[in-house]
Amino acid sequence: MKDVLTEVVEDLQPSNDDKRETVLNTLREHIDDATIQLGGSVSKNTHVGDDYDIDIFIKYPLTDDDDISDALEKQLQRIGWTYKRIQASRDYFVISEGSHDYELVPVRDITKPAEAETVIDISPLHIDYFNEQATSELRDQVRLLKQFMKSEYIYGAESYINGFSGHVVDLLTIAYGSFHDVLTASQEWSPKTIIDIEEHHDTPMLTLNESKTSGPLIVVDPIQSDRNAAAAVDISSYNRFISAAERFTTTPSAGQFDKPDLEDRITLFEERMSDSCVTVHIEVGFDDDQRHDLSGAQLVKIKEHCVRHLDKESFHVFDSFIHHERTSDIIIGCTPEPTSDQKVLAGPPLDKETHVQRFRDAHSQTETRQGRVFAHEPHTYDDLLTALNAVLDD
Repeated sequence: MKDVLTEVVEDLQPSNDDKRETVLNTLREHIDDATIQLGGSVSKNTHVGDDYDIDIFIKYPLTDDDDISDALEKQLQRIGWTYKRIQASRDYFVISEGSHDYELVPVRDITKPAEAETVIDISPLHIDYFNEQATSELRDQVRLLKQFMKSEYIYGAESYINGFSGHVVDLLTIAYGSFHDVLTASQEWSPKTIIDIEEHHDTPMLTLNESKTSGPLIVVDPIQSDRNAAAAVDISSYNRFISAAERFTTTPSAGQFDKPDLEDRITLFEERMSDSCVTVHIEVGFDDDQRHDLSGAQLVKIKEHCVRHLDKESFHVFDSFIHHERTSDIIIGCTPEPTSDQKVLAGPPLDKETHVQRFRDAHSQTETRQGRVFAHEPHTYDDLLTALNAVLDD
């Protein structure tokens, strides 16, 4: 395994061919009422290859009452850069310089989490914490874990991924000490795993807010003890990581760090699919200026709507997934024809007597089970393409 990891670490070393110093110097020349600081993985030296954007924090004093997003925009206009303003809990700005994007993020210059106006204000404190803990070796271990998760499409806390954020990857590596030790430890993870590096809590499940402990992984934030840094990780990403870790520790391979493209993902998908199913590939277009995370969330909703519609019309859906990279795609594996002569429609609960009666009056064939009334109707569509066209038109 050591030889494999040595090879991969060398391949993951960042190119650092960006123009960050030019951008930083320009900002410092034109903005004198804020502190300019690198953010994100570049500031921690954990960025990978050419696959990174550069975050820059523009830290405004707490005593400044102005809207700091508006203040930054006026300053960018004076510089003369072409930028996009991105709506978020606090708006930020994106410029392109060379082959990289630069996210210019206005934050409050705080010294403790209690002073934060939004979550993003705390990010510089997270960076300081990591840099105090990290050695050169640990930074390479973070790169390994980050790329490993990217190859499984479970890296990122965005709602369309529900995976492991960069901050969580940092904390897992600090907690266990190395990439290999994180993978080994994951084989002992329970349905509810708790990691509290700074030992803020004797019993986190009792002292943390219940809403923060609903997921399978609880990583107590070292500098914000009431926060679960891993709250975004859902059971699917959690189990996928554990399974991938088992495969790698059993048979180490540099290939497991390669992020499969859409064609590779479809091939792997079809290898698992039943012979009675076919593959549906839906390409979805979004406006170029729409935020990637928001269009990803919409893509998930479209996929879920398609799957519900097909299931309701008696098509058996084997599995599905989204691919949201340079293109946005939905892949569904299902039967090409309905699997029964009728579809089943769920009606109201039996205790809603008036609604139940209306439902029975509207349908000729009904039954009751599991406390609800159901109706049986002939399916609407005889073939998959017609059914999909109907739902996509909707």
